[in-house]
Amino acid sequence: MARCPDCNKFVSYDNFTEPEVDVDIAEGLVSGEIRLALACGEWGAELKETTFVVDIKLDEGHDGVGHELSVEARDAEMTTRQGAIDKKGKPIPPRYRRTYYGVAVDFQVSCVCGFSKDFEFKDELQASSFDDLT
Repeated sequence: MARCPDCNKFVSYDNFTEPEVDVDIAEGLVSGEIRLALACGEWGAELKETTFVVDIKLDEGHDGVGHELSVEARDAEMTTRQGAIDKKGKPIPPRYRRTYYGVAVDFQVSCVCGFSKDFEFKDELQASSFDDLT
């Protein structure tokens, strides 16, 4: 939880924030960044953010030499989970559970020659590790 500058209350985060995907492909390497912001559940003001780095090498099929490859992010969504079990295997009471926010993005790499490959990128980070924007 964070304090919202608009309503000056401790608020929950909006779980429907769209990740901002900025990737490119060059020499068989998909690289770029995915920005995820945690917004106020009541007003929508951005409170925290993080950037996930994408570096995925296309290791099979097509190397792109002499062809123009393109990459498209198809389904980008925010993921959420809570750690419910501690290191000893005991359940953690809901009040003390850590919350992890992340991204799940489906990419499609295609070429003018007809080659196409789909892959998925997933990553997550504990909410307390996000950078504050307020």
